[in-house]
Amino acid sequence: MAAPPPNASTRRGLSTRTKWVVGCSIGALLPTLVGVGVAWNILSCEQVLCSGPSPEAIASANAEQAALVASYGGPPPANCGNGPVPLHPKVVGTIWAEDHAYLGRAQVWLEISELTVENGRAVLHMEHSGIKKEAGGFPIYLEWITNADFAGSINVRITDAQSGVEVRSDPAVYMHDPNLLVASEARVIDLDGTPYRIFVTFATFPAVPGCYVAMATWPGDSWSVSIAIGR
Repeated sequence: MAAPPPNASTRRGLSTRTKWVVGCSIGALLPTLVGVGVAWNILSCEQVLCSGPSPEAIASANAEQAALVASYGGPPPANCGNGPVPLHPKVVGTIWAEDHAYLGRAQVWLEISELTVENGRAVLHMEHSGIKKEAGGFPIYLEWITNADFAGSINVRITDAQSGVEVRSDPAVYMHDPNLLVASEARVIDLDGTPYRIFVTFATFPAVPGCYVAMATWPGDSWSVSIAIGR
């Protein structure tokens, strides 16, 4: 079953690469939009007194934000596992130079926006994500990345660390199975002269705070990483 179009909250989990593509499109139109906006503001302010949001609107927005942050519960658990976290090294001039933590090792890496490595632990802070809880939990974008020359298949999944139950995942529209990375189903992206295959899935994490495990397996090798999620 293909994943439904992302809602306003899950869109905020997009990676820097995705934001970069969207930003370039917006940037091309920005000069025109700015000019129109300035003219509109001048005309509007000549007719009515320009003012900011009302105190009621500000209070309502603050209350909504506070409720959203409260829905994330407490901080990420400290006892999700202290095993080594495999990471792709930073490489200047490539996508690996971005300020992101790419979990895993060849042949596949996992990126989750806002995820960091703190004191040797993979930690995902939800406080500034803007992701709202939906039926079943919190839907979060996952990006699985392989080199474009890898032609095999890779099994991936996210499980609850305590129960071992697999987290529900939905594939992007071009994938038939969110837990199987097939080279022919990937989108190829080239940002630094080297092509990569990008697989996007949506994982719904049922409980936050919580401990989860990301796993990848392919012929001859595998890796797993514990991830602590919370406010």
